[in-house]
Formats: sequence, C-alpha cells, structure tokens
Amino acid sequence: MTAPGARVPLYEYALRLHRPNPDGPLREVVLPPEPDRGQRYHRDLAEVRLRGARTAAVLDQRLGRPLSPASLRLLDSALAQVPVPRHRDPAVRDLSRRHPPALLRTVGRWLVRHGTGREAVAAGLALLAETAVESDVPLILTVGLLGSPFGRLPADALERLPNAAATPALSRLAERTTGTARTHCVHALNRLADPRAHYPWWQGPHPLADPDRPADPQAVHWLRRRAADHGDFNGYFAAETLVAADVERAIADPHADSETVDQTGRLLRATTDCAGTGATLARLDNARELLTHYADHVGRLAPTADRCRSVLALAGHLADPRGEAAALDRPPGGRAALLAQLTALLREPGWPARLAELTAWPTGNLAGWSLLTARRTGLLPDGPGPRARRRR
Repeated sequence: MTAPGARVPLYEYALRLHRPNPDGPLREVVLPPEPDRGQRYHRDLAEVRLRGARTAAVLDQRLGRPLSPASLRLLDSALAQVPVPRHRDPAVRDLSRRHPPALLRTVGRWLVRHGTGREAVAAGLALLAETAVESDVPLILTVGLLGSPFGRLPADALERLPNAAATPALSRLAERTTGTARTHCVHALNRLADPRAHYPWWQGPHPLADPDRPADPQAVHWLRRRAADHGDFNGYFAAETLVAADVERAIADPHADSETVDQTGRLLRATTDCAGTGATLARLDNARELLTHYADHVGRLAPTADRCRSVLALAGHLADPRGEAAALDRPPGGRAALLAQLTALLREPGWPARLAELTAWPTGNLAGWSLLTARRTGLLPDGPGPRARRRR
C-alpha cells in the first residue's frame, strides 16, 4: 500500500493497514517524507527547549478563537511548520490551565483524526496526553499503530487513564508495535506495575512515575509474560521490568509456568548486552538470585531455540571474569558454579541440536554470535571465525 497523499489523514491510512491485519503490527507502513528533515533536525538540536513553546503558541493562538472546520484545517497547515515534541511538554501542559480540558480534547481529537501530517497528529496526541478519557482509547490505539513517528505520545496519552483502561490499552499497543514504539509502552507499563519501585541506578523510584498511583497487578501479570519480544530493543527496559514486575518473586516460585521462565530468560539475556541503552545485569541487586532461580527452572523444560539462546547468552556473560560478570561472584565461586550449571545443561540430550540450529541461523548475526559464544564457553572447539559473506 502506498503512502497517504497530501489530503489523506494519517488516521485513515492507519485504519486501512489495520483492517487486513487486525491483530499484529502494521505491514508496509510508508509515511510521507518530512520536508527539510535534515535542516530541521539540526535546528531542533540548537533550540530543543523551544519546541514545546512554539507548539503551544500555535495551539494557543487557535484556541483563543471560535473553532470551525476551516480554522482547524488552518491549524493543521500551521503545525506542519513547527517541530512538535514527541513527549509531554511543560508548555503544552500549561494550556490545560488556561483553556477548558473539553476544548483541548476536542481539538486534540480532531488533529489525531483528521491531521494529514506527522506534526499535526503529534500535536493532537500531545493535547490528549493531558486530557484524554477512556473513550479516546480506540483513536489513540489506531494512530499509535503507525509507530515511531509519534515517539512517546501515544503511550503518554494512554498512561494517564485509570489503571483499568490504561493497562489493557498499553499492552494491546505494545503487542501490535515494534521497536521504540513498543519500548515506550513497556516503560509505561513498568510505571503502572509499581509506581514506587526502587531502582538501584536511580537510587529511588522511576523519575516519571506517580508515587500516589496504586500499583496495577494487571500490568505485573503482562510484564512477567510478554514484556520482552524477539526484537532488538529489549535492553532499553529489561532491567527496569525485572524490578517493576518483581520478577524474582515469580521465578522463585517452584511452580513458575513456562511463559514466566522464558520471559525471565529473555529479560536476563537482554541485560547482558545493553550497555548504553539500559541498566545492565550488574546493576541489579538481586541478579545472583534471578540467575540461580532461572537456571533451576529452565533445566526442567524441553530445549527450544529461544531457551537455548537465553542460556547461551547468560553462560557467555558469566564466562568473562574480567567483564561485568565479576560483580556477580557473590559469594566467591558463585559465578563459576552458575556457569558450570548452564554449560552442563547445554550439553544434555536435545540441547546440542538447538545450539546447532542457532549456529546455522540463516538471517542476521545470530549464527556468528552463537558460534563465538559457544566457543568462549567451551561448548565448541576453537576454529576459524564465521565465514564473511561475499560481496556481489
């Protein structure tokens, strides 16, 4: 499907893509290119603090006049010239103090429903992030399926709703998006799961969490089973989810179900290779306990490629005593014992076949990574590195 034309609202475009695939991420999303994108990017870096103020000024000018279809179309055109923030902004928030929330909600809904450009739709989402009610969920979910062009705004708008509406909507959007759009939803669900969770790297609660908001068991349940997908962005939230959803309590249960065990494995392996994007395994006070419980549980499950990948990643992490794994050697010898347990598992019947499946993976860098990690942990003999692909 081609990109929407100049007069086609982005909401209508998302709706068209949604109909043939109502349960998964949208396919073949092609949005119109942003005009003057390179120059705008550099200009925004120099004036990043003015984005919200400029957006609020354009909106304020229109909100002070009678609304009509013609005036709203002019607002759509005016916003195309403004770099709209992709997160909640203080200047936009101030509008809710100067104008009735119902008016802001009306304008926000119109921009999300009829906006023909990214900036106009983003401005509408910014208004709904301050004023949305439960009836706005279908609108926000539909346009949120377009993903990263709107940054954190769809998740921000859904997070402000009561828990009973926010958690199902955020989990639904997370399951139907990928990349950064999904990451923002998981971050929001972490804040809902336990707004007062203590994060060692922040020495306290999440800076965006509302400490007066009640914790949501629905969010905890989803995070323990669905937070990490098979993509490359899990490291942004993995350690945060391990804390917010109190995964240690779930994985310490001797009757933990396979979904919880597999999800714990994905989260743990993401924390071993996420330096620069999120908190690493060594930043968790309970890393040793999480690894121990996970190793005990995964050993009683049948081998799969995904489980083998998690076990191999953790074994490879523990095999480097000079890296961050050195901090996990509490008490002394604990790291070596865990490493021996994981490598022994990978040698048990059925697991070598799954390892061979990983080392022959046809796409991406998984095959090369698996081969090198298996050699580092002594599962495979040393040999030549992965064969480089020939250039045509």
